[in-house]
Amino acid sequence: MLPPISLPAWILIIIFTLLPGLVIAQDSPQVVELTVANANRWFSNMDEKRYETGYELAGSLFHRTVKLNNWIGSLDAVRSNFGKVLNRKFVSHEYLPQAFEKTQGEFMKLTFITQFDQQPKPYLETVLMGHEGNSWLVEGYKLSPPPLTPAETTKLPRVTQDEPTETVVDMKNKHLKPVGEAKTVSGEGQDVTLPH
Repeated sequence: MLPPISLPAWILIIIFTLLPGLVIAQDSPQVVELTVANANRWFSNMDEKRYETGYELAGSLFHRTVKLNNWIGSLDAVRSNFGKVLNRKFVSHEYLPQAFEKTQGEFMKLTFITQFDQQPKPYLETVLMGHEGNSWLVEGYKLSPPPLTPAETTKLPRVTQDEPTETVVDMKNKHLKPVGEAKTVSGEGQDVTLPH
């Protein structure tokens, strides 16, 4: 028969039994895999135009930041220009244990490369996942063009003047803010203002 175990020994046994679970709840491959699966579940609703369901599956930060009618309107406009998803591949994650842009909490930024049927090149989709309760939920979403290839960087515009300006030319009808002093560069039918 085993000798009785004292209360402090039981506490240590419990702590060391739970400790691996606490470590796994951070940035382990298992947690990344679970988080990517949650993001893909959310994506499946977006891909099938079930925007309201996707909104409901998102986290509290997302709900505080974006109103449902704005979300649906924005996605309808964007997705009509991009078309259906041909494929989506998870490429990286960044674990953010303390905070994300002044928001307290535990976050993970996931990046996917996605090919849409109405776009010649794949786009980057970045999903911010937040740890809420026992789950990782979508807290933010960003769709952006992929980085330029080395061959494309040789086709970048050259700097043609260096003067203070408040003008930023709209590229592809995106809303850009004035930047103050800047260098204006010219290229094939496009002018871009870069900050110093």
